[in-house]
Amino acid sequence: MIGVEKIFGGLRAEGVNYGLPMTFVCLGVGTEYSGDALVSEIWKLNKCQWICFYGEDTLQLGMGTVVRNLSALGLRVEIENDGKAQTPGWLNEADRWVVDYTPGPFSYKSLRAQDMIRIIISSIDEVEALKSILEKVRGFEASKYLVIPPSLILDCFDLVCNNGRIRIFVAE
Repeated sequence: MIGVEKIFGGLRAEGVNYGLPMTFVCLGVGTEYSGDALVSEIWKLNKCQWICFYGEDTLQLGMGTVVRNLSALGLRVEIENDGKAQTPGWLNEADRWVVDYTPGPFSYKSLRAQDMIRIIISSIDEVEALKSILEKVRGFEASKYLVIPPSLILDCFDLVCNNGRIRIFVAE
């Protein structure tokens, strides 16, 4: 069973799909669905081409089948993940991944060009570590982006300019 906190429509506020209308599926404590029932519920409520799964345990058992079934219906699927779990065998079934950079078992090398590595920097203390992180992710095919508060734009700007294909999203 897959726990769903809520399903709602909205605009993507970061990443490659910034500004696109999406149906968001927040996984977590809430209504429990079988994989087939979740696909049916999304199909019934959906008004968009893109579906974005985020929240708790986006890699849980049954999600690969859900992604495959949504794709078979002609929908596009984006998965957000915290990067703390093993890379799933069904990684290529989703149209796009947004994976938080964190030391752990996730294989960032397996991400494709359409996928994104999200690096969240919330304080000036983390800016120095950003150099090391950018060096570690430099050779990966996925795009990279930072999520930072407005107060850190100038502190991060030179690092980003010197590291190629990196976007910055300012979080209020």
